[in-house]
Amino acid sequence: MKIFFKIILWICIVPTSLFAIDFFVASWDDLPSVGESFIEEVFQLKDDEKTTPEETTPEETTPEETTPEETTPEETTPEETTPETEDILLPEGEKNSTIQGNVFSYANGTTSIPNNVTVTVDLYYTPSNTLIETVIADDDGQFSFTVAKGDYTLIINATGYITITSQQSVNENEIKYTEPIILVNNTQPETGSAAGRVTNALDGRGLANITIKVRTDWNNREGDYYANFTTTTNSSGYYSIENLPTGYYTVEASFDGYVTGYTNIIVMADGAKTDYDFTISPTLSDSNIRIVLTWGASPSDLDSHLIGNTPSNDTFHIYYMSKAYNYQGTQMANLDVDDTSSYGPETITILKDVYGTYTYYVHDYSNKGSSSSTALSRSGAVVKVFSGSEQIAEYHVPTNQTGTYWTVFTIDQNGNIVPVNTVSNQP
Repeated sequence: MKIFFKIILWICIVPTSLFAIDFFVASWDDLPSVGESFIEEVFQLKDDEKTTPEETTPEETTPEETTPEETTPEETTPEETTPETEDILLPEGEKNSTIQGNVFSYANGTTSIPNNVTVTVDLYYTPSNTLIETVIADDDGQFSFTVAKGDYTLIINATGYITITSQQSVNENEIKYTEPIILVNNTQPETGSAAGRVTNALDGRGLANITIKVRTDWNNREGDYYANFTTTTNSSGYYSIENLPTGYYTVEASFDGYVTGYTNIIVMADGAKTDYDFTISPTLSDSNIRIVLTWGASPSDLDSHLIGNTPSNDTFHIYYMSKAYNYQGTQMANLDVDDTSSYGPETITILKDVYGTYTYYVHDYSNKGSSSSTALSRSGAVVKVFSGSEQIAEYHVPTNQTGTYWTVFTIDQNGNIVPVNTVSNQP
């Protein structure tokens, strides 16, 4: 029986190829007569078969080990790099535009970043989320990138502050100034609030029942809303956002018959702001253009100006002293609302096709007698341009500049808007 169990074990573990031995012809009755020596030979054969691969493996695998070392770099390098270069989408065109920004710190007011804090700004090409360049803001918190036309994402980091992400779109030959980048310390409690008012671009009055939604990050106008948060403005146009995680958001305001509007806010627990006011415009015909100016608490009075030529080559000038431009009985353009007590809006609507070239600029009336004033550049002024049912352009006043005039853009006779975006002491 001892030999029988050895044979059974051998049958279970020996490779199929060993069964070439005619051992299986033995009947069960003959098993006792099988010689011990034959069994030992069988198991010796099994041992020999097991050890053979161990002896020959090094000889057989040596060529396999050296062949990949010799051929892999030549054969795989193109296969590995080609997909990577095909997948990376970079902006096309000449780098003839600039993105410029200024970083500040917020602690119950906007202040400069401390000198011992390093601010890092990463520039990504938005369509492919490709990192283009990283810069360090200078001692004044300013940074700049030279770019081609396209959509970009800025990610601003500083130790001790909440990271901010801001979307930016740049046209050809444009100096694009970002909104002031306001960094908030990361010791804020987890949740906070923000508030403001939504007004009508045509008369400056608050709008009731406007739907308010939010998305994370600044200038984020697409994609999912944050946590399905929704509220509405009250009868005077005021809205309040509460119990959201501290950080940066884009507020969206929508209502039937109006162009959807947006503004950037910071949700804070300490020193929460309640003046995130912004304006939305009633929809227009496709041939009309509306220019809307808004700003902060100071200066109290900024004025909108539009100048150009009439069909008879005379000059027209729309501003607070001359609110309408009429040509041969036809209303061509007008100043819809003039604001003298902060925030705006100041609104000009162009009702007929542009003849020649029009120029739009902003004057700091509050500081008109000062040639050294920087108040305009620190006003947080924003100009938004609408046509039809869309916002077609947006400009932020350049920061850290001296002057009381901000020349924003020109409009040619085809309705094309050409950015100028310079601050000086003359229009």
